[in-house]
Amino acid sequence: MSIGSVYETAHRGDFNQVKVKVDEDHGLINAPDSNQRLLIHWAALGGNQNLVDFLLDLGSPVDPLDDTNSTPLILASSAGRVEVVKLLLSKKADVNKKTSRGQSSLHYACSKGHVEVSKLLLNFDANVNDTDVLSATPLHRAAAQGRNNIVELLLASPQIKVDMCDSTGSTPLHIACEEDREAVACMLVKAGADLEIANKDKKTPLDLCSSKLRNVLSTLCTNCCKLMLPVVGLFCECCAVSACKRCRRSVDKKFRCKPVSWPADKPFYHHWVHVGTSQSDESEDNNEEGLKKYFCTWCQRTKLCAHTSNLENEQCDFQKYRNIIIPPACVQLERGVVSNIKHPGDSDWEPFIIVANPKSGSNRSDEVLSLFRGLLNPIQVVDISSTSPESVVRWLPPRCRILVAGGDGTVAWVMNSLFSFPHVKAAVAILPMGTGNDLSRVLGWGAGGHTSLDAHSIISSVRQANHQPLDRWKVTIMPKRSRLARYRQPRVLYAYNYASIGVDAQVALDFHHARSQFLYRYASRTLNYMAYAFLGVGRALDDGGCGGLERRLCVWVGAARDPLALPPLQALVALNIPSWGAGVDLWSMGSEDDVGEQSIHDGKLEVVGISSSFHIARLQCGLAEPYRFAQASSLKIELEGSCAMQVDGEPWMQGPATILIEPAGQSLMLRANAKQRRSE
Repeated sequence: MSIGSVYETAHRGDFNQVKVKVDEDHGLINAPDSNQRLLIHWAALGGNQNLVDFLLDLGSPVDPLDDTNSTPLILASSAGRVEVVKLLLSKKADVNKKTSRGQSSLHYACSKGHVEVSKLLLNFDANVNDTDVLSATPLHRAAAQGRNNIVELLLASPQIKVDMCDSTGSTPLHIACEEDREAVACMLVKAGADLEIANKDKKTPLDLCSSKLRNVLSTLCTNCCKLMLPVVGLFCECCAVSACKRCRRSVDKKFRCKPVSWPADKPFYHHWVHVGTSQSDESEDNNEEGLKKYFCTWCQRTKLCAHTSNLENEQCDFQKYRNIIIPPACVQLERGVVSNIKHPGDSDWEPFIIVANPKSGSNRSDEVLSLFRGLLNPIQVVDISSTSPESVVRWLPPRCRILVAGGDGTVAWVMNSLFSFPHVKAAVAILPMGTGNDLSRVLGWGAGGHTSLDAHSIISSVRQANHQPLDRWKVTIMPKRSRLARYRQPRVLYAYNYASIGVDAQVALDFHHARSQFLYRYASRTLNYMAYAFLGVGRALDDGGCGGLERRLCVWVGAARDPLALPPLQALVALNIPSWGAGVDLWSMGSEDDVGEQSIHDGKLEVVGISSSFHIARLQCGLAEPYRFAQASSLKIELEGSCAMQVDGEPWMQGPATILIEPAGQSLMLRANAKQRRSE
């Protein structure tokens, strides 16, 4: 193709210029350039659907070959031209035509990651197992490039053969392992790819893996010592014992799990588990190659030896985590239930308790439970969907640190439980797993959305955290009794973040209803944010009965005789912390000279107002200011009619009531160390 030629014009997609040229000389339709390409080749490569259609209508062949045997369909597939591919396929283009290198349209689309093009080709019966001159299939090409979506698409084809070998004897799994494509390798293994096929260099896929990927793809059966796939094995989160299909029944009888309690008068030994065989790069002494590798699930030490008899009489000291682990010898049980924890005697002993809620927004609390069960005494790791915080706080030692993996509601549940047992002076840290995570943001633990969870890093952060008092507020709701209604007991709640009445609570209530009905199937923080945004827009059109809220509220601040003069409102918020609605610092919006400084431990609430759901959206973008009314040590609210209300993100529909918000002491929190936050 020469500069300024009609072929360049076709590539650019200048329909009118090409039409003029073709009208002048109809022979241009079948005239090749120096690369034996026709106008339709260049129009297809440029993605010019109308021009391709025009040329076909004038009699251009649909499958002409250039000097590499490439057809317009092959060029369009390689360039990801979806509409052109769709047109050519509808015109009966040969979907399995190959270049001189044996590569089909599907080879190119898969190699370059064009998902929609690949779907079209497969729908028109492209050969999913086609091979090029190197015997590589589209799956080889996609695996080499790490095209996760393409690999998933190909594996869904009923005709796919996952273990086809190329000219070097390598399967797609060999290629993925050699290129360290972890996600692709895992998909191939789950689809049944063979880990034991050797290529012409006598290398299996595992031989080509990095050590990290090898651990992901395979592990050792503790009983028979054979490699197995993680997707078919059973694994104990607490003691690291693993079992293949054949050994599933015998492994429980042969290997005991980590004991949660131990007789105080008996020595406590290491809990060794066989986890593999040493490699030459694991030891300076090559004579140790082939020794068995053992791992202690308490102190995390690893040792190499030939026989377990060499390890049987070694006592475990819990090594670097001895100050946060509850030793089994300190655990007292009654009828299989923990009744008391004895102090081991170390002055710096401050055990960690991990409390996780699998129902929190990000749905990653199960991962947290699994991580810490392998590091600590299993009784220190609590799933509150099956074990209530109250039943755990009963036996906690007087001094400990609690890490709560969950949202604001989970944190409040744990702190309320601690108040029921004043002898326990536990400090609470947060691993944010909810949607808003307002308290976590204020205390420096972040907004959540962790891409990966490192238990050792989390432990280090909690160890270095500093004590932080946090005001606690008692919210008493006394329903107003109509003449014919029966008496209802006052409802008492406790707030740590904020309490609100109005449209923000209505949006939260809408979200909770949606989550209980269908969103629970798709636990995702991103989806939760999108749902909140969508529901907030909906409340801009329908205020849910929150309009004119100022006419149904009377608000007294502290000991004031007269209620606040309220402007037109759709929400009233009483703040304890400088974060609301997933990170909005309402009290600081506006001139700092107009209001007093906000603190989370000064015994004061900040009272603010919001005019509408549009106002909420502008606040979250930093484009507006709230109504900042007052700071108060107590609050009295008279509500007429029904309106949505929430405390710390837990919403409900509230009827006419008198609402009192009063101080209720302080909770002991942990604030993330500033140096630690900067290093992360």
